[in-house]
Amino acid sequence: MRKFSLKGKKVNLRPIQKKDLSYLLKWWNDGEAMKSVGFPKGLRLTMKEMEKYWERWSNDPDKKMMIITLKNGKPIGEACFHDWHPELGETEVGLKICIPSLWNKGYGTDVLRTMCEYLFKVKKMRRVLANPSKTNYAMIRVNKKCGFKTIGEKNGGLLMELKNHSLYPSPSGEGEGGVGYRQNLVGRCGLYCGACEIYRAYKDSEKLREEIASKHHCLPEEVRCEGCQTLEISGWAYDKEWGKNCKIAKCLNSKNLKYCYECAGYDYCKTFGDFANICLKLGVDLRKNLKMIKKGKVDRWLEEQEKKWRCAECGKPISVDLKECHWCGTLVRL
Repeated sequence: MRKFSLKGKKVNLRPIQKKDLSYLLKWWNDGEAMKSVGFPKGLRLTMKEMEKYWERWSNDPDKKMMIITLKNGKPIGEACFHDWHPELGETEVGLKICIPSLWNKGYGTDVLRTMCEYLFKVKKMRRVLANPSKTNYAMIRVNKKCGFKTIGEKNGGLLMELKNHSLYPSPSGEGEGGVGYRQNLVGRCGLYCGACEIYRAYKDSEKLREEIASKHHCLPEEVRCEGCQTLEISGWAYDKEWGKNCKIAKCLNSKNLKYCYECAGYDYCKTFGDFANICLKLGVDLRKNLKMIKKGKVDRWLEEQEKKWRCAECGKPISVDLKECHWCGTLVRL
């Protein structure tokens, strides 16, 4: 990532420089400034130790350290992007206003909003993550104020998420999203993508993502999909059976087709037939679904599927692949 500077309403952010180490040393050794991140006595570092941190940051492509300044240039804190994954469309952010007298004055909120605006509008990130300590109530409050939602836990803290709403339209009614967004869930093979375990894990549960990742020997970040109609988005070409490496999607792409029913070999295709038989055992009739899609009854079909694939107990979306509701644990009966 090239050097840059960000301008908010109340603060500016710029890349950290070696001359800034004296500020960081003072802040990191200040127990009052550090108590919110679990160090009430400070870190008690020396400048030599701080310089080692500097060397590490300078050589780490996944960590982008910044200094927060007032509009007059006075440094007041630090911020960073880390776990920087443009190929996945996501990164994690962190920040700290290091002068206690400036707490609760809106500086942290301005910093976070400025960072997220840059990530979404300039870097085209799909989502931004944050991992505050469970006892860092001020940072949790700032995250929530900026629209972050808690989706799980990480490293003993909360895992919070903010999605790029130009890529993830806001929900409309009880459905998965706006009209255009719901079309992404029309599976090219006839599957309702909203009931796929990959989609549901990515949308609903870090725990489920981790379980699927363990089963498929991949990273949890690789368990992600927005539905069949979005598979051309760069960065989703994982070496797994979902995404661009789905056998059916690859076959359709090679023939320049959108749906399986458009193929001349549809009735005797072994790849489709094998998958359709598996789905039928799980209560999904792909051929019946494709007939409705072919007739142009997509909106009606989507409404039916959204209602069908909900837990009878808690009413939240469920997956065709799971025997229990991943929200409340109720046994799934169709």
